[in-house]
Amino acid sequence: MPIIIAADNEFHLSHEEEDKLNQFKAISDFPDEDLSLIIRLLRNHSWNLEAALSRYFDGNWRENMGSVITPSQNNPFIDVSFPEPVTNTLPLSPQMTTATTRNNFNTTDPNISTNYNDINNTSFFRTKRLIPSIPIVNRLPADFKSKFQLVGLTKGNVPYYTTATTTYNNSQNIFYLLFLFIPQSIFKIVSFLWSVLSKLFNNGSATIVNKPKIFRLPKHPTQNTNPIKLSQVLISNDTGTLNTTLMKQKLTKLNDLLGNIDNNRDYNDRIPFNDMLDICEKEFKFLLVILLGDLDMESRDTNKFDTNSQKFLSHVLLDDGVMKILHDYKDDLLVYMGSVTEIEPWLVARNLNVKYTPECFMIGNVLNSNNSVNGTLRLSVLSKLKITSPRRLQNSLKLVFDRYNAELVVGRNEMEELKMSREIKQLQEQAYQESLLKDQLKEEAKQLKLQEAKQKQMEEINRLNQLKIKETYKSLKWLSNCINIFKDELSKVSMNQESHDCKKKKLATLQFRTSKGTRFIKKFDEATSLYSIYINIGCHLFLQTDSLNIDSWKQSILDKIKKLKSDESLLCFKGAASMVGGENIDVAELETLVQEELMKFKNIEGQNRLNRDIKNNQSFELEFNFELVSPFPRYQVPTEKTVTVKEIPQLWPNGSLLIEEIINEEETSEEGSEYDEEE
Repeated sequence: MPIIIAADNEFHLSHEEEDKLNQFKAISDFPDEDLSLIIRLLRNHSWNLEAALSRYFDGNWRENMGSVITPSQNNPFIDVSFPEPVTNTLPLSPQMTTATTRNNFNTTDPNISTNYNDINNTSFFRTKRLIPSIPIVNRLPADFKSKFQLVGLTKGNVPYYTTATTTYNNSQNIFYLLFLFIPQSIFKIVSFLWSVLSKLFNNGSATIVNKPKIFRLPKHPTQNTNPIKLSQVLISNDTGTLNTTLMKQKLTKLNDLLGNIDNNRDYNDRIPFNDMLDICEKEFKFLLVILLGDLDMESRDTNKFDTNSQKFLSHVLLDDGVMKILHDYKDDLLVYMGSVTEIEPWLVARNLNVKYTPECFMIGNVLNSNNSVNGTLRLSVLSKLKITSPRRLQNSLKLVFDRYNAELVVGRNEMEELKMSREIKQLQEQAYQESLLKDQLKEEAKQLKLQEAKQKQMEEINRLNQLKIKETYKSLKWLSNCINIFKDELSKVSMNQESHDCKKKKLATLQFRTSKGTRFIKKFDEATSLYSIYINIGCHLFLQTDSLNIDSWKQSILDKIKKLKSDESLLCFKGAASMVGGENIDVAELETLVQEELMKFKNIEGQNRLNRDIKNNQSFELEFNFELVSPFPRYQVPTEKTVTVKEIPQLWPNGSLLIEEIINEEETSEEGSEYDEEE
């Protein structure tokens, strides 16, 4: 017996109660800390799983649970729904007890089970009187077909079977066999003498009365399957055809009741008995079990053919009144019909203690106090129907339907309510899970948006940082070119070679005019490339000066360094305050200062293209935001490194060039949008 310990309590359960507890756990999924309360709840409902589940899903099942007796004080014959009766303090004599028992508790109802050992318990007696005690229907073993075998003996094949309730033991006690043999021998001798005397007295009679033959249940089934051929069983003995059109209609109704569609089809698609019991139990339907004898047409002319079963089918079951009652309850009725020559119907007959054929039983899932304290829902034999005549069968059916139909309807409604409550709970759980999923999706979408915004912000920061690096490095490159021009001019002045070079080399004299109208003239060697001219003019624009004086050029460089240092959009000269503070700095120090700043950006870690270009210092090219244009005729000077000034007739030996700024279209559109917003 299983022992369950929960909440410092010890519960002794049967295997059936343990199965009910496991089913309750699978359906309700209650927490483990409520195990002791759940066991008490099931005990309070007599281990009725449906009623306990209905009480559990009501939500207030914990109320009044504290008053339930503890397992240590548990008495299976005490009902917690009624108070314990007050007993007399004075002991009663045995005569008084016997008289009281006989006067107060005597009953003649065969369906009422009374245990006189529990008379002192009023609640138990009340419950036992209200709930009938009727036979219980057991299911067939799941492997009954595999257990049914044929054992070969010398005198023929004798079937050997084993079921859940019947076992055979070949090793019987020899004394027990002797005591069995003596009465059987005496009975056989008496039977033989009686038969001899009967024949002697009947020989002088003029007529012999034919007694009805009784067909007993065979000792063993003869076939695995023996379908009942209704169309042949109901054949008239005279014409060999179906009696009338009315008989055909009745046969159609019977087939419809049994689930057959084709009247000529054999009744071999019968639902297994255990499956019908499951449907009967779960859906609270009536189950009509019809057990017939041997109706095999091959044995029609032998004594094995059950004529009583044939007459029952044709005259009783197919009676208009009987068929009307069965069809009135068709939606709530299952019919199981089979010949006891088959394995399954034979086992069903053994289970129902059938001795003769035909027999009819009505089975249902009702409250039964058999082997139960307070009664529980069980598959029970509601009635053994009387089938000797159509009238008696009708009365038996009406009695069963009138008595148990209301109870089955209540059970069916409770089942529907329980099913509906489960569906509602499932829908609520589904809606809750969907709500959680929606919230989770919203949270994920929110986190995704935040991540995308953060990523965009980081990309924007990286873009601005790269733009700062690019602008800073470009400014340093322009500043480096300005220092190189300053060094070239200093070298020319210090060596006093300007006049000497002019005499030896030919120079191109070019006049430049800015967009503001400022004019200045510069001379270039004939080998000077057009790209170098652009660099030279770009340095003037970068330093914002048109002076050709060396000191003025130096001062412009110092002013530009200070301006770059104070510009927050650039990253250079942030730690060079002491070096740019004075004006006595020489060109070497300026060059060193600029080169150090350039080296800082060459050492920047990164894998982007700009950093790689800065590190390589080869593919990075200065961009010119201006163009050199010769007005008459209009000619735009290209930025070619391989073309010299001498090769351009518009520039050699003299030329006039306009410095035209290149206006970026994106900047123009941004300025226009800002102007519109201001308006």
